[in-house]
Amino acid sequence: QRVLAGVRPDIIINLAGGGVRPDERTAANLSDGNSRLTLNLLHGCVNDPPELFIQAGSWSEYSISVDRRPIAEDHLLTTTHGYGAAKSAATGEGLAAARQLGISFVALRLFNVYGPGEAPFRLIPFIIDHLYRHMEVPLTIGDQVRDFIFIDDVVSAFIEAARSDSLTPGGVYNICTGNPASVRHVAERVARALKRPTALLRFGDL
Repeated sequence: QRVLAGVRPDIIINLAGGGVRPDERTAANLSDGNSRLTLNLLHGCVNDPPELFIQAGSWSEYSISVDRRPIAEDHLLTTTHGYGAAKSAATGEGLAAARQLGISFVALRLFNVYGPGEAPFRLIPFIIDHLYRHMEVPLTIGDQVRDFIFIDDVVSAFIEAARSDSLTPGGVYNICTGNPASVRHVAERVARALKRPTALLRFGDL
């Protein structure tokens, strides 16, 4: 409340999240950096409520799709512990608190975002780093299917959400391309773009 006093934002976009890095996924970080932070932000702006509160969620909030069909917004949520469960709890508790406080709240669940500024341990920067140095890239067999979306498209989605007058309060929206791709396919595309031999991609080493 102290921080937000007098600021009176029209729109709040919460991009924060505890445990984004795997090595930071302690119980305290997952709880404090997701549910607790979201609830604090909502309660902090209750005296001057924004027109819209946009919560950045994650595809990992969903349970595993066993039949590999695309995951829609009504897909079952994960019941396991960890990052996905923490993000799911933040969305659910945020929705409930916002409803009680009279704040319009929507969640945008981001799928596999890639692009400039991405952490070096993530898939595409990891592959690029190794291939630039002409090093072999240790990878899984590569049959995992994901929906990779470029950061510019994610930014556009947030801008559109902020400008939209047709979002349903309390709604959850997937931010993705709708075009799934295997890790193997993505890795091979990166190798071709960098003009490096695909033989450097060591599928099955992990």
